[in-house]
Amino acid sequence: MKLNWGKGIALVYGLFAASMLAFALNTTKYDVGLVKKDYYEDDINYQTHYVKMQNARALKTDLKVTLDSLGDFIVLSFPTDLPSPTGKILLFRPSQTGTDVDIDIKPDANSRVEVPTQSLKAGLWKIKVDWKAADKDYYKEQSLVIAH
Repeated sequence: MKLNWGKGIALVYGLFAASMLAFALNTTKYDVGLVKKDYYEDDINYQTHYVKMQNARALKTDLKVTLDSLGDFIVLSFPTDLPSPTGKILLFRPSQTGTDVDIDIKPDANSRVEVPTQSLKAGLWKIKVDWKAADKDYYKEQSLVIAH
């Protein structure tokens, strides 16, 4: 078989089309579960979210998110100068869908909330705290690594 220009060009285009088809079929294997379904709405509401973050940065005493000494609890220490915070705590695991935990903020007398870590898988977690106190909205996000 003699290879001429016409056959060479047809061979290159054929290989290109086959590689594009293989690439397209390969992309269907990836999980897109980590993509939010309502990201357009989140983008529109980002200014409100940004104001909440600015309010949190402007506090005299910052919200502290830590692990206790044994790693059994995530401890959220709210500023004591803010009266009775209310809102939500979202424990978000970026590497796996379906493991997120949503908790209502119910502080104790010391303005602390303790979240047990026994039911959480080991690894990186993002703690997203969206709360309201003294007629202002606040938001803070922090990453923690939980090891069992």
